[in-house]
Amino acid sequence: GRRQRFELSAPRHRVLEVSLRQSAGDTVSQVLYLRDVTLETEVDRMKSEFLTTAAHELRTPMTSIYGFANLLRLRDVGEAKRKEVLDTISQQSELMITILNQLLDLARIEARQGLDFDRALMTVQSLVDETVSGFNVPAGRTPILVQAVDPALQVVADRSKLHRALLNVVSNAYKYSPGGGAVMLRCHRASDQGREGVGIEVQDQGIGM
Repeated sequence: GRRQRFELSAPRHRVLEVSLRQSAGDTVSQVLYLRDVTLETEVDRMKSEFLTTAAHELRTPMTSIYGFANLLRLRDVGEAKRKEVLDTISQQSELMITILNQLLDLARIEARQGLDFDRALMTVQSLVDETVSGFNVPAGRTPILVQAVDPALQVVADRSKLHRALLNVVSNAYKYSPGGGAVMLRCHRASDQGREGVGIEVQDQGIGM
């Protein structure tokens, strides 16, 4: 039957999918089905926002590569300038590859529906230490400020994927902090609808998300 979606604002935001179907029973002619699709709707929204952001992020290095490639093609530049331009093209190409790999990771995770996660028990302290030591702080910027982490905090997660995700957040924190502001990382215990977990926060001096 026909399906419609309704949004409920109270007692909290929910999205319901409603459909009316014919019944095969003798005493009931129609059945009204209601399905909570709040999570699916939020995932679709986040995916759409991510793809829009990725498209904008790809446009910047592509424009740079296109412009500098035309410069080399149309103008006779000196050897020093030529090397500088080629270095820029190489750096911007690496940035594009990074963004494309992130998109491919997203597509693979979605296709595999979480089956490619290699979950293991680890301490949050070891994950934070690995992130801090593996991140190249931009020249002239203050190193990551890490608040003391409870050594007893543990999580079950895919170490490589969580490490990569945290590196991306830290990298963006430096990228979008104007005037060389400090970047701080802190951890705390968290709960969501009765489920205990661990929160990892990255604070910067940017405009926020």
